[in-house]
Amino acid sequence: MLNGEVSQKSLFPDSVEVLGDALEALEDLELQRGFEYIDQARRLDPSLGNLDAIESALRWLRTTLGDPPPNLERAAAAFLDLPAAGLSPGAVSFADSALARYGLRHAQGAFLDAGERVHVGALRLVLGHFAMARRALDISIEEDRANLWGWRGDACVRADRLEEANECYVRALILDASAVDVFRLHQPRLAELYAELLATHPESCARELLLPNAWMRGLLHIAQGNEWLTGHIARLRARTAVTGNASDAEQLRRFTFLFYLDRSRPPDAVSLDERGEMAGLAPELFRSVLAVLSKRER
Repeated sequence: MLNGEVSQKSLFPDSVEVLGDALEALEDLELQRGFEYIDQARRLDPSLGNLDAIESALRWLRTTLGDPPPNLERAAAAFLDLPAAGLSPGAVSFADSALARYGLRHAQGAFLDAGERVHVGALRLVLGHFAMARRALDISIEEDRANLWGWRGDACVRADRLEEANECYVRALILDASAVDVFRLHQPRLAELYAELLATHPESCARELLLPNAWMRGLLHIAQGNEWLTGHIARLRARTAVTGNASDAEQLRRFTFLFYLDRSRPPDAVSLDERGEMAGLAPELFRSVLAVLSKRER
């Protein structure tokens, strides 16, 4: 009787079983097979949950990767491009999980791609392997890699190591806010703040505004007298220098660098020249920073 039941099920699969097959195909990035199972599931039960989200994930992945199994460079590019794909949250989740599982199965070392843009720790974060993600990132961490520091901050949040997470996020945003995976932040309030900034500013500006605004809201703090940035100050000072035709994002990058230096110094070591430059770069933001400082020093 049991064998008969299994046979019947294999001959006449139900919609949930077929949906499971579609998910398996998605996670293998076998996209054409995934579409075939989605079509079959729709015929069996059009009201089945997640059909639209899975199909959207498949469609975006096919457009981005092409039909054949992707090489690792394309998979890494898709992982980085996914947040800007304009998909529904459900479709993003399915595509993210599929790329992460595929990447972990095929990565040859600490990074998914030869350009070292996507670390395996980032893939493990997507799948909830938080302790494994932190251990992998600890092995690879480099002083000047903003993306690695950002992902390590996420892993520390998940381990409830909040002081370490704070340090990681600050380092990442000062070193290169444009390289930080802000769309997958695991610190909820920081993610909410970024979404708020993104609603009123271009992405490049929202990234540069994240650190000073997070500091003003008490989400991140900057320790006075810390020395970790000492070896990078000259490079960052040169890199953030602005000219007369500097973009808004470039001006905000310079402001945030000077803001970090200001907050790192003891209270009696204020640079009036740097504060004057900050006031010229972003007058309203500078006034907001001073207002918060005044309130905290009362």
